[in-house]
Amino acid sequence: MNFSSIRKSVWQIAELAVPQTCASCRTYGIELYNNNGLCPACSQLVRMSLLNVHVPHLRVPLNNVVAAGVYEHELARTVLAFKNEGRYDQHRVLGGGLARSIQLILEAHENPSMCVLVPVPSSSKNTKKRGYSPAEVLAQTAHRDLKLQGINITRVIPAVSVGRKVSQASGQKNLGAQARWARIHRSMVPATLPSMYLGFSIDLRDTPCIVCDDVVTTGASMAETGRVLAEMGARVIGYASVAAVPRRSELLPKQLENKNC
Repeated sequence: MNFSSIRKSVWQIAELAVPQTCASCRTYGIELYNNNGLCPACSQLVRMSLLNVHVPHLRVPLNNVVAAGVYEHELARTVLAFKNEGRYDQHRVLGGGLARSIQLILEAHENPSMCVLVPVPSSSKNTKKRGYSPAEVLAQTAHRDLKLQGINITRVIPAVSVGRKVSQASGQKNLGAQARWARIHRSMVPATLPSMYLGFSIDLRDTPCIVCDDVVTTGASMAETGRVLAEMGARVIGYASVAAVPRRSELLPKQLENKNC
């Protein structure tokens, strides 16, 4: 019996005790083995969705914004499972999509090895609740994927943090572009990293940076992160995300009819 057979047997025993469900359609069974927590059908659909690399239309004016897919159907459910349901196992497939977005931005840059990836920060409350910061995890995964492809980026630096508590009076999903921007404007500050307590400092002056996030809706969070980086002297050369929420005008008439029913 080889190692792969032993590993599969152990997985089957564990499955009896704690059944694992597909992060997208919630089915369970042996077909999830070696599929990164997705059933074969959803795995194929999510991976195909992440090939739809495009430039989203945002309410907030930003340059060089790239998304790997459209935030809908299986991809949307997988992102939500990763962010809100503790499905950390989805970071590989989603990080691969973020890597494609970053790669497209880097193609227009003369020296990719000098670039730094800066994730959009999560609040300390959400980070403690989840156990990780989604954008930072995906940026680290994308960084590793790019290195395997021979694209050497300097590193991932969480250089920005949430400086003040953002009002949660109304859900962000129900806010328009102006309301989102007013809600998040001036809420971020330069981060205090653990290495700074040891006397090390991070100088991003004139450093090309790419802002990374899991989902972009209006671009307000990305714009605020870019504002802090600009005040630190960095040069933001692009904004990369796994998925972009389509604007209402981009939806098909049939989808609009279904939403209004």
